[in-house]
Amino acid sequence: MAPLKRMRRRILVAANASEFSEKGARLFMENAVRSVHEKGIFLAALSGGSTPRPVHRRLAEAPYRALIPWERTHLFWVDERMVAHSHPASNFGRAMEDLIQHIPIPEDHLHPMPLSGPMEARADQYESELGRFSRQGDQKGALFDLVFAGLGPDGHIASLFPGTPALSKRQRRTTLVRGGNPDLWRLTLTLEAINATRCLCFLISGRRKASVVARVLVHRDHDLPAQQVHPAGGETVFLLDMEAAALLPQALYDSMRSSTTNPLKP
Repeated sequence: MAPLKRMRRRILVAANASEFSEKGARLFMENAVRSVHEKGIFLAALSGGSTPRPVHRRLAEAPYRALIPWERTHLFWVDERMVAHSHPASNFGRAMEDLIQHIPIPEDHLHPMPLSGPMEARADQYESELGRFSRQGDQKGALFDLVFAGLGPDGHIASLFPGTPALSKRQRRTTLVRGGNPDLWRLTLTLEAINATRCLCFLISGRRKASVVARVLVHRDHDLPAQQVHPAGGETVFLLDMEAAALLPQALYDSMRSSTTNPLKP
């Protein structure tokens, strides 16, 4: 019988916005350096929305701009609204503004989701793009080395919303959905792709996320899409600000604070 995969979960609580962006940037850097050392390439998937933007901006600054091996890094996206990159709702557009234009990453190492052609063809096109990198994964079946993901108030991850057919997609890494805020057509990675990572880090901030954070971490509400996240590499990180952690039980909260004084050291 094959041994059970050991799952590791870390919960990091940042005292303020500066610490939140610092912890996120450091986690990205450490995964990048480790992956390039072990296999010569780092594959990361970024998320959109407002929460990751300070982390992206921090990555574009010293010391991370110089320490991260950008020439060996490939960037993908967990989802994208089907709008032009110049549109305020574009995940790639905001990443370009906050991060990409400030770092020395080769242009052909950027893998935004396609915006042209028939909708279904766009999903197939990104599926093929991901397939080009399948052999770069590790022996545990991971495609990505790191996925940055958000968490919606309804427990959605990427553009995988509760009760939608996209959650049950199998043998597919990409799919099209309609919904969210704003209500737009979106291209999203499926759970099959999201779980094909060595490390998945949830970036969660704000009081309006406190309830769903408690549902995920305390009540283990299995109706939430986020509860279907089981990274191939076995590591899940929850990076929270104080407001997002506000409804966690005091005992768990105290444990987390004491364990995150120096959170990214082994």
